[in-house]
Amino acid sequence: MEDLAVDKIVSSGVGLVPPEMVDQMYEGIHSHLEKVGIDGVKVDVIHLLEMLCEDYGGRVDLAKAYYKALTASVRKHFKGNGVIASMEHCNDFMFLGTEAISLGRVGDDFWCTDPSGDPNGTFWLQGCHMVHCAYNSLWMGNFIHPDWDMFQSTHPCAEFHAASRAISGGPIYVSDSVGKHNFPLLKKLVLPDGSILRCICYALPTRDCLFKDPLHDGNTMLKIWNLNKFTGVIGAFNCQGGGCGKNPISIDGVQAFAMYLSQSKKLVLSEPHENIEIALEPFNFELVTVSPVTTLRRKTSPVCSYRICIKGGGEMRVFASEKPRACKIDGRDVAFEYEASMVVTQVPCSPPSGLSTADYFF
Repeated sequence: MEDLAVDKIVSSGVGLVPPEMVDQMYEGIHSHLEKVGIDGVKVDVIHLLEMLCEDYGGRVDLAKAYYKALTASVRKHFKGNGVIASMEHCNDFMFLGTEAISLGRVGDDFWCTDPSGDPNGTFWLQGCHMVHCAYNSLWMGNFIHPDWDMFQSTHPCAEFHAASRAISGGPIYVSDSVGKHNFPLLKKLVLPDGSILRCICYALPTRDCLFKDPLHDGNTMLKIWNLNKFTGVIGAFNCQGGGCGKNPISIDGVQAFAMYLSQSKKLVLSEPHENIEIALEPFNFELVTVSPVTTLRRKTSPVCSYRICIKGGGEMRVFASEKPRACKIDGRDVAFEYEASMVVTQVPCSPPSGLSTADYFF
């Protein structure tokens, strides 16, 4: 298998700042970036040090000098750990680089096209990227927070990537060309104030996927899961040519749960022993929000209300076994629909305070 970066290095060579001067290099670069308003950096091709160490005391001594200088500079200029590690899958980084760096990429590059020019390869690489990120997180997530890399919002597989980033638990960032952006897609990922609705953990493969090959076996879907404060979320991705997973998506430890399928806008009520089946075309996906169903106590007055705090705006769907009498957003009556046991309301963008309130009256 060819490696584009390594091939270029072998054919053209690469320069190296001597280890005794590397602190000056980082200081010069990072001090300038800080002055112009940059608050973080991404350090790429970190594993390259392994290839350049012969005349500098070996890989360990060279790596010690570089990581010591990088750590000191990041602490000085980028609030301690404002740095993302990339192409860092080498032992030197695992032992020496994680003192200050807490965020690292867990897969290969996002390839917008196949390096060899194969159109079919371009699509295969998207699934390959996702599978690598999910399975590498099983190990790397124990000592560094996984980063699933950037993507392009106008790419043919942009929604495929966006769905995985939305539940990855890592940062969301794009490498769009200037003036070429899919804003409707980006608005699904980022709130008006620039923040994101990040899951509290990092995404991992579901238990039934652990010893399967969702990239090559022609049958298995890649399923990844993550947690929010009160709910869970599962993503199902077809990373290969076709087929669907035979194993059910299930959750242990609850009596009943509601599952909302974001692509089909379908609500499923289920018990732990029940199965659901999802069929996906190649490079399609489904995101499933999983929430335990809570039975509220019997009403003690003619009208009872329940309040939910919301950040951001857009369409909000809430499961309720009964149709509410009324709905208010920030104290104002709003129109709503009740369909298939879901209360559907349109929530405007959050006020400057950051949160809106939705009250449901039954």
